[in-house]
Amino acid sequence: RCLLLLQVAYDQLSPLHAARSPAAPGMSQFVPPVLLLHGTTDKSVPFASSLLLNDALQAAGVDTRVSATLAYVYVCVCG
Repeated sequence: RCLLLLQVAYDQLSPLHAARSPAAPGMSQFVPPVLLLHGTTDKSVPFASSLLLNDALQAAGVDTRVSATLAYVYVCVCG
């Protein structure tokens, strides 16, 4: 049960959830351009997660770009 609650909390608090929410189409006027830097060797957060977030933000009208690095890094740079 605890794992289910953690998954629900993660899903609700994730940036991907926010980008896919019904309010997201108007978010582009409030969100600056976003650069997602993500290491391809990251074992905690798969690189594909940044691609999903990038696609969701672009669908909401936000100017975004993904940059892959060989290092173990995950950074979101806004503005």
